[in-house]
Order: sequence, then structure tokens, then C-alpha cells
Amino acid sequence: MEKGNGKIDKCIAIYESKIENLFTKLGSVLSKHPKKTLTCCVLVNILLSLGMINIKFQYDVETLYIPVDSKSIKDRNSIEALYEDPTGSNFAAYQLTREGLYADILIMSRDNSSIMKTEYITEINLIDNYIRQQITTHDIGTSLYKYENICALGPSGCEVVGGILLSPQFQREFLNRNVTFPVYNRVSLATLFAKPVSKSGRLIHTIGLRMRYYLRQNTTAVSRLSQQWANVFIKNMKTLKTNLTSIAFSNSESLSNELDNIQESATVYFLVTLLLMVAYASISSAPFNCNNVANRVNLAFAGIFASLLSIASSFGIVMAFGVEFTTVAGVIPFLIIGIGIDDMFILLSGMADAPPISSSTIEERMAFMLKKSGIAITITSLTDMLAFIIGASAVFVSIRIFCIYTAVAVFFCYMNQLFLLCPAIAINENRTEQKRHFCCCALRVKSKESYRKRSKCFIQCFAGHQPKSRDDVESPMEKYPKRLMYLILQAKIGKLAVALMFLIYIVSSIYGTLNLKHGLDTYNLVSKESYYYKYGIWDKTYFTSEPLVSVFIKDNHQYNSPYFQSNLRSLILTVIKDKKIDDNFEINWLEAYKMSPFYTNASENNFTVGLVDFLQSPQGQMYSNDIVINKTNLEILSSKVHLKTFDLKTSEEKGDFMIRIRHIEKQAPFHCIIFSPIFILCEQYIQIMPTTLQTVGITLVVILLIKFLFMPILLVVFVVALTLLSIIVGIFGFMYYWDLSLNSMTMIHLVMSVGFSVDFSVHICHAFLSLRCDDRDEVLRKTLNVTGGPIFNAALSSMLGVIILILSNNYVFLCFGILMFMVLGFGLFHACLFLPLFLYFLMPCFLKQDKNNAIGPRKGTVELNHLETFTIYDPKLFKSKTNLNNFFAGCDESEFIPNKTDSVPPN
Repeated sequence: MEKGNGKIDKCIAIYESKIENLFTKLGSVLSKHPKKTLTCCVLVNILLSLGMINIKFQYDVETLYIPVDSKSIKDRNSIEALYEDPTGSNFAAYQLTREGLYADILIMSRDNSSIMKTEYITEINLIDNYIRQQITTHDIGTSLYKYENICALGPSGCEVVGGILLSPQFQREFLNRNVTFPVYNRVSLATLFAKPVSKSGRLIHTIGLRMRYYLRQNTTAVSRLSQQWANVFIKNMKTLKTNLTSIAFSNSESLSNELDNIQESATVYFLVTLLLMVAYASISSAPFNCNNVANRVNLAFAGIFASLLSIASSFGIVMAFGVEFTTVAGVIPFLIIGIGIDDMFILLSGMADAPPISSSTIEERMAFMLKKSGIAITITSLTDMLAFIIGASAVFVSIRIFCIYTAVAVFFCYMNQLFLLCPAIAINENRTEQKRHFCCCALRVKSKESYRKRSKCFIQCFAGHQPKSRDDVESPMEKYPKRLMYLILQAKIGKLAVALMFLIYIVSSIYGTLNLKHGLDTYNLVSKESYYYKYGIWDKTYFTSEPLVSVFIKDNHQYNSPYFQSNLRSLILTVIKDKKIDDNFEINWLEAYKMSPFYTNASENNFTVGLVDFLQSPQGQMYSNDIVINKTNLEILSSKVHLKTFDLKTSEEKGDFMIRIRHIEKQAPFHCIIFSPIFILCEQYIQIMPTTLQTVGITLVVILLIKFLFMPILLVVFVVALTLLSIIVGIFGFMYYWDLSLNSMTMIHLVMSVGFSVDFSVHICHAFLSLRCDDRDEVLRKTLNVTGGPIFNAALSSMLGVIILILSNNYVFLCFGILMFMVLGFGLFHACLFLPLFLYFLMPCFLKQDKNNAIGPRKGTVELNHLETFTIYDPKLFKSKTNLNNFFAGCDESEFIPNKTDSVPPN
């Protein structure tokens, strides 16, 4: 068994060695041709970015946030294939299978007092008259069109939901508190009034009302004019002044139009974020020791520049392939800059650990840096990219678009780190080797001792020397945080405090996860300054929603048959028994027809002839859009019956209701579709949780496989898996405390968090594996020394950037800011406190595994001081005794490991 394990371990060692050799060779090549490589990389990025001229936008909410090929969309398409647009004649709002074209207005008293007064009625009439008479549009010619010219036509003229509120008779009874509620003359009033109060079946108090003006769309020309009028409506309502009331308004295109306006605010936030991140990256890269040779601040600008170019080039190539751009993709630059800064700090940390430039060549230092840091940034970039590639398979178009753009951007960011930032580091190393000033590169710098006669200010600005150790290049922001981390984890009280903190964190996360809500209020997608946001808040707060449900009977049936009529009645009664269906409301053409003098069921033909006569009569006109009759042979091709729900406010209620209705539909005695326009949005509510769990789960498994390929130790993979699960549960749980719900918007960021949260943990585990020895405290110190500073600065710089988004009034940016802040914060705490403590206690398991499996370091041994034989990581790099001596002169203990089995006794 041990022999078998030894062969596996030997294969793993060879495999790891080959990967490291690839990065070592890459470092050598980049050091020889840095300027050419950098120039080619910049040119390629610029050329690819030209693809952005092909940019196309997608703002349709249904396309973006409703699952592709959902049952509701298929059902609606089937219904619309049978039924013509109903707005041309005998129209009623319940006949629509989608929202349709409309203009909506909410009228509220300013002090929340009752509007059941004469002065309020007068003002409401003035507002209605203004909408009908003053708002006009025109066609290609000079003809003006008022509302009455393009309104949806009901049995008695223009169909306005709430139009009954304008009738003189209703207004008289309204002022006298004599209006029956919730139904008045067979018209439901429940959704028309704000915060209605009734007593003894009479309405006695309300603070507002709503009216919806439906527009005709039965022809292309009329539909175009209707859309123009609806847009003019919004423009005029913004300037309308009222005396006693306040108004909120929207139209059927408001949400899509307002989403289009978000891009302007995105530019402002991006510029502020960019300035903050550049400032912090510069500060955290500068040593502040007046060493003008060792100063690396220019590399911070190079790292940011590499990230910016990757955004432009990735967007260019994706847009060139015709992928549409949407609002949620506007947060990608914030994410990519954060990833780029993380990689930049890791690369700079690797260079800081390289042998001193005074005793080694630039080629050796570059090879060392990429050997040490190249694998780390490859793992993080590959895991991030795969997370988004998997996310691109989601059923939500918004998530697909976001993940496609981000996956390509992560790839280009990684390539730019290797072929733009690394050549920049090589150029900087050349400057350092020649002792030139970091700012004025043409100026050669002397040591402080050479400027004794100069002023202190001059010495601080112009003196410097080549860095001799890590301390010469590290900034205070790199030195002190990692020391604080070690002090906390070294002390017993610190270990106890960290363990207690983790316990509180995990319990709070589980509680929040169990109480997390689902769904997305569409008004949250726009800015809080938007008129649509105000409308959405008022609509949700003051008005009830009682959407109608329609039972569509497909295929030909013998409607005159008592058997079929009995089955149909049984189905209707089953639906009515649902706890959310109003059993006092039913629009049923068959029941109305049976009660008319036209009814006969002597034969199917007689039944249909009588039905045609009934639909042409005054009492049957309202049902003319509910039946499709083949005029040739008088066959009923389809029909529908309408029912009404009670108030459905929450997403959970709507989703559960749709599931119950679909169960009834499956059990129906004949083929039918039970449909409501709200089912389109309900698809998101019922699919978001399984889709999120499936996507996050697959992503998690793939990421762990990738990690295993680069660090093939099962115990480490297990530790990382636990870390990732802890972070994901924390993000789910703390969404509850931030009052965020699980929806297609937050799902994007949850997919993102799986890939992004693994980055910091990978760096810790990678450093831990290369520093294992019997002294656990020493391993802990060195692990934090190598990775603590880069992780802290990468996380903090990104957190500074996204914290600006938390101040945003836009839900897209706010949601991204909060979740990204949590991802970075939880990732930082896990990587710098929780994970090191966990690895500290697990370290005996690693050491035991090493002894049992005899995992040795790489091939190639040298005799050092005649005491022990040491194995070095890459003997091919050191072809001469001079290079070998230079290596050991600048390398710390972590770069060579005693091989006890081959030790040589002292002379």
C-alpha cells in the first residue's frame, strides 16, 4: 500500500514540478523581451476593444429576468396564437395575457387624509380632463391624436380601469359614503382605492385612487401612436402641478426606459471607484522609506492599467460577436479591477521574496516570481473564469449575459497580468538594477551617505538604494496588518476570540439563510430618483393586487354535451376552492349563455348558432373576446373563463399559488391552460432557488477539481471546500440582514462569489503547503508574512471601491456593492483569521501524511555546510555555482527543505 502511495506521490511531485517549470521559463522569456511583449499586449487589447462599436443594448425586463422557455411564456404564446388582440372592440382589462399598452396614475391626498370630499373630487376630474384633452401626439403628418383617438375600446367607449370613479352618480354616492364595497354595480373596487376602509359593506375612508388608461394596439400603426402618446404622458405628468393631491405615474414602457438611463450613473460611480482603488493601490505599494530606487508605486498604475485594458478588450470581442449589453453587466468593471489588483499584489509579493537584485540576475528574479506567484494567480483566475462559464448556462438571460462578459474579462485580465504587468515588473527591475529614480527614470540615484551635504528634503526625494530584503519594498500597509494577524493568532486568547467569532458568524448565517426571502420588486431595478420608483413604492404600499386567472379550454369539444359542461364546472369549482381565489367573482360566458333566451343544446350546431346570436346581443358583447369560433363550420376552437384572486403581495405567495394552480391543471379532465399574467414573473420566484443551488453547487465542485489539479492533496481540498461553504452560507445569511432577497439579480453575485471568495483561501493554502515544518507557529508566521499583506491590501482596495456603490440609489449597483463587500469581507476574515487557525490545528495531520507517504520535495540535491542535504525547487535554473550561491544568499528557509534521509554527518 505504501509502495503504491509512493508512486502516486512521485507522479504528483513530477506533475507539480512541470507546472512550476512552465512558469519559470515564462519568467525567463519575459525578462529578456519585456518592452516588445508589453507593446504587443497593449496593441492587441486596443484592437480588440474596437469591437465595442458593435454595442447593442437589451433592457426588456421579461427577456432578462424570466427563465428562458418557461411554461408560462409557452402557455401565453399558445393563447395569443388563438386569440386576437382584444383592444379593438369590447375590450376589458382581464382579457389581456400581458400588461398591454397603458398609462397609469396614482392620485393621493398630500396629508394622507380621506379624499372623500368635494374639493378632492374636483381636482381628480381636472386631472382626468387634462390627460384626455391636453396630452396629444401626432403621426408623420400634422394630425393630432388625443386619448380618445387611440384608446382601447370597451363596450361603452374608452376603457379606463377606474373609469367608474368619474361617473356623476358614483361621485355623489362616494361623497355620501354610500358606495358599496368591495363590489359596486358588479365592478370590483378593491384594487382601485388606497388603504380603503369599509363599514357595513360601505366605503367610508380612502386616501387615494388609481386610474389606468389602456391604449389600442390591434394594428401596427395604432400601436406606434399609442406608444408615442404614453411617452408624452410621462413627460407631461412630470411637469403637472396639483393643489391638494400628489401623483405617481408610469406607463407600460417605464421600466425598460428607466433601465436605459442607469448607464449614465454607472460612469460616475466607476470613475470615483477607479480613483479610490488607484489611490489605495499606490499608497499600499509605496514603502514610504525614502528609498527612491526600491519604490514600486509605478507598478500599481501598471496593474490598474492592465485591468482597464482587459475590460475594454473583453467587452470589444464579446460585442463583436453580437452579445447584447445590459444593465447588470455595468458592474463588471468593478469586479475585474478588484481581481486585477489581487493578482498584482500577489505578483509583487512573489518578487519581494526573490533573491536580492545585488546577487542575482533579473531573469532569475522574474523566474522566481512567476514560479512562486504564477500558480497562485492561475488558480484564482481559472476558478473565477470557470465559475462564470458555468453561470452562463443559467436559464436567466441576464445571468447569461453577465457571466459571458465576466468570464472573457477574467481571461483577458489574467493574460494582461502575465504579458503586461509582468513585463512592466521586468522593466522596473531593470530600472532598479541601474539605480534609477522611480519617478524620473533618467536620473541615477545615490545612497543617503553620498548626499550628506544635501538637505534632508533633498535626500528624501532623491536618495535610494537597491532593495536587499522584503522590508525594503513593503509598505506599512503590507507590514503591519500581517503582524497584527499573527499577534492575534499566536496568543491563546486570540485563538479563542477567533473561534468564538466564527461560531457567532456561522450561527447568524444559518439563521439568516433559513429566513431569506425570494423575489424581485421591479421598481428596485431603477434609481430611487426615478418617477417609476416612486410609483412602485406607492403601488406596493397603498394598493392591493388581485390579478385575474383565466381557464383556457383548448381543442374542439362538444360544448352542448351535459357531460362536458359538468366537467368544465367541476374544474372551475376546483380552482375556486383555492384559498387565494375569490369565490364571489366569475366571468363565465357559458353560464351567461345558458341563462339567455338564445341558449339551446339540441345539437352542437344549434348550440353554436345560438352562441353567435348571443355574442352579438347587448348582454353578450362583453364575452365576444372570450370565445374563438370557426366561422366556416361554426366550431368552437377555444374559450376561456375568468376568475379573480385575493390580494397577492409577496413573491412567495405568488409562486406557491402558481404551483397549486398548475397541479389543478394537470388533474383537469380535458386539455386546458390555467393562466395569469403574473405567472410570467412567478417563474422567476419558483426557479431562482433551485437554479441558484444547482449553479453554485456545480461551480463549487469544478473549482475544487481545479484546485486539486494544482494542489493535489485531498485534505487541503477538503479544507477549502469547508471554507467556501462557510463563505457561501454567510453570504446567503447576511443577505437577510441587509434586506436583500434571492432573485435573478442577486443570483448573479452569488455565482460570482463562489469563484471570487476562493481566491484568498487559495493563496493561504498555497503558501501553507510550501512552508510545512514541525514548528507550527513558525509556519503560521511565514504564511501570513508571505500572503497576509497582499490579501489584506487586495481585499481592502476592492472594498473601498465597492463601498461607494452601497451609497448608490440604484438597486443594481447597491446589490452588487453589498454582496461584493460581503464576499471580500468574509473572504478576508476567512483567509486571514479563520482558515489559518483551522490549518494551524490541522497541521499535525499534514505532517503525519508527509511521514507516512514519504512525500519528498523536488529532485536535485546539494550539500550545504556538510550538515544536511537540501532539495531545491528547480535545479535547472541554477546552472552554475555562482547562481546557486546567489540563490541561497537571498532565499529564506522556506525555499529549501531538509531531507533527513540523505543527511551527511559533519566532518
